[in-house]
Amino acid sequence: MQRFVARLNIEHYREILAFERDPERQRLVSGLLADEESKLAAIERQSARAPDDDVSRLNLTYYRKRLASETDLVIRQILIRMIAEEEAKGSRAPVRKNCGGD
Repeated sequence: MQRFVARLNIEHYREILAFERDPERQRLVSGLLADEESKLAAIERQSARAPDDDVSRLNLTYYRKRLASETDLVIRQILIRMIAEEEAKGSRAPVRKNCGGD
């Protein structure tokens, strides 16, 4: 919804600038246009990044819970490696130091 509104605002400000002759109003609308374009860019960056962050957080949660209850050493090593890979992707999820008595 925010993206839709930002795009409408940008279109509206561009239409105003196409016909506005008053320099003060042009300056004002140009500033509004720049702000709205900046807002849209931030929204698009966030929406492009969010799904990966969510998946990474879910993976980390699952792997950590599984690691806490897993007794097989080989599977534990695999889970530890998978956790490290998810954390290396830049997840903002906190790192737990003690996962199941290591």
